[in-house]
Amino acid sequence: MSTSIYEAYKWNNLALVEAFANAAARLGVSSSGLAIYVMGLDDRKTFDFLKTVLRARLDGHSPPFDREAKVKAIKPYCPHKIFGDPALWFTPGTKHELKEGDVCTVHSMHYQSDGTWMVVLREHEINRSETYFLYDAKDLAPVT
Repeated sequence: MSTSIYEAYKWNNLALVEAFANAAARLGVSSSGLAIYVMGLDDRKTFDFLKTVLRARLDGHSPPFDREAKVKAIKPYCPHKIFGDPALWFTPGTKHELKEGDVCTVHSMHYQSDGTWMVVLREHEINRSETYFLYDAKDLAPVT
């Protein structure tokens, strides 16, 4: 079993539930206010990601793209959602707009609900640990 959380869609049920429980416990401690914990944002990101994996598993869905897959934009669009600092969303010069035909690499997949998948693209991260854009997977196609 891979230890990277971004490979969690490939984990068995037991490993997924144990990792989710651990992430929930870590988040509870880091956000309790009892201590200053510099990894609090990472704990939140891990918990939120594993929650999407668990939700997809329970709904019987699998990601449309593998991690590190090459995908291309099939129409121009802007990010649907942002994780992190919303002030960066419309900051001039940030690289988040895709043009039809742009090719990027999948960093991670995030299940929303009802079969909706959002994609984090490696080339469009502002700060790998703090802010990234989520793109709708239906606006992307695999590069063949």
